[in-house]
Amino acid sequence: MFLIDDKGRLVSGTITTALLAKYILHRHPGELILYNAICGRIVPKVIEENGGKSMRVRVGHSYIKTYMKQYNAIFAGEHSGHYYQRDFFSAESGVLTALMVLSLLSIEGKKLSEYVDALSVYPASGEINFIVPNIAEAQEAIRAKFTDAKTVDDLDGVSIWYDTYWFNVRGSKTEPLLRLNMEADNQAILDEKLPQVIADIEALGGKRKG
Repeated sequence: MFLIDDKGRLVSGTITTALLAKYILHRHPGELILYNAICGRIVPKVIEENGGKSMRVRVGHSYIKTYMKQYNAIFAGEHSGHYYQRDFFSAESGVLTALMVLSLLSIEGKKLSEYVDALSVYPASGEINFIVPNIAEAQEAIRAKFTDAKTVDDLDGVSIWYDTYWFNVRGSKTEPLLRLNMEADNQAILDEKLPQVIADIEALGGKRKG
């Protein structure tokens, strides 16, 4: 389920997940909400600010449904536009999710663009895909290059965390591609760091797709 706001902008899965998390927590305080490893930092921030509990999990339909049942999460969102509801057998429903957004807009009387503007705190690259000779070797090479990172995690692919930006490289679950996602504190940092990481992937033989 994807949204286009009243300004004609495609709303990212990250922003939609944050928006729905706020809506759900106002009706079900203190519940656990899951978000996948590629969702931006606004998601756990909104969940925390609205009294909920959050958990970052692996990308993928089968993983999410398993986590939903295992942790009794009320809701889960993915950057790719998939949304899962505990009351819908821990499965996803685009129709139910769309109705929740319409309900929110109806109750509060705001335009969707107002929510999008308020939640668009961290500039992001979106998903950039590369064809590489060997996905596993490329991930390990990226890990080895960024040894000065504040944190590195292997939840899904390799996520490299610094104080002002972070990025993830991971093999696609459905295609022979290496996927890159980056988010920064501001556009200037994103504009500086993103070309550097793209160049690093290209130096490993990666060819940008699309």
